[in-house]
Amino acid sequence: MTVNEYHGIVIFLLMFLTQETCPCDIHTCFKWKITQDRLTLTCKVDHLQYSIFFYDPSGNIQADCVPPVPSSVKCDPYYKNGSITQNSTTQETIFTVRGKIDKSLNGNWTCRHGHGKHCR
Repeated sequence: MTVNEYHGIVIFLLMFLTQETCPCDIHTCFKWKITQDRLTLTCKVDHLQYSIFFYDPSGNIQADCVPPVPSSVKCDPYYKNGSITQNSTTQETIFTVRGKIDKSLNGNWTCRHGHGKHCR
């Protein structure tokens, strides 16, 4: 399997995992970019109204952002080399891990919009 075929499978899997039925019609777009020293995960929602959470492949929260109320955003990275920002204009939350990117970061990362009773 070539690298391009592998990336195509991963992208399809990420798209499949982030397509969920949402009772309040808020859609989530989750994309990623990887280089030798940086993993960037971008979570975009139609209407940013709940907190955004990033979960690692083990299901642990690695970063979160509380939505702007009324204008200040509170974001916290929990991963050792992580940073997180949120842009309320573009409705994007970006979580970045810097440093050596190896197989320990490999797996299904998740972006969640809200908690269990809220939309994802």
